Amino acid sequence: MTLREIFRELRAAYFKGKTKKFPIYLNLRDHFGQNNSSEVLERHARNIGFQHPSHLVRAWRAGYAFMLIDGFDELTSLGIQGLWKRLHVVRYKAMEVVRQFVHEQPNDTGPILAGREHFFDSEKERNTALASTHNFVELTLNEFNDEQIQRYLTKRGLKESVPQWMPSRPLLIGYLAASGILKQA
Repeated sequence: MTLREIFRELRAAYFKGKTKKFPIYLNLRDHFGQNNSSEVLERHARNIGFQHPSHLVRAWRAGYAFMLIDGFDELTSLGIQGLWKRLHVVRYKAMEVVRQFVHEQPNDTGPILAGREHFFDSEKERNTALASTHNFVELTLNEFNDEQIQRYLTKRGLKESVPQWMPSRPLLIGYLAASGILKQA
């Protein structure tokens, strides 16, 4: 949900002429087993119906794209039974394509990576696996408090409140708002 909102904002800025850079949203779940950044971008371009996939790769390499990379925490979910002793090795290998995007991204436009904070056993493992450096900014999302829920719902034009017993996770609240389960004001 967060990357979706970032994508929408960057897309709007691009179409309003506020920036020459456009966003590319990649869900890594769609690229399981791929370990080459160009192949991932070309497959993505074909999947969305982009006529010339290699042009998307060139635009990214030239610095005309913001990369929004989602789901690093979903890359190793298959085939790891019985490997818990070597899980950090498996996770490192699975992050190969993410490290390629980080290393190959033009310097003036860093990628945005998203996934669960506790997917890795330690901050050191995460930084190594994702090739994050001191240049990275790490942001985390916590659960909404009551005031934040109301502010979010009001911004979305919704009048209904969320029951107290329901978890206040932003992803869940966003889903309820986007799906129409909550009533318009």
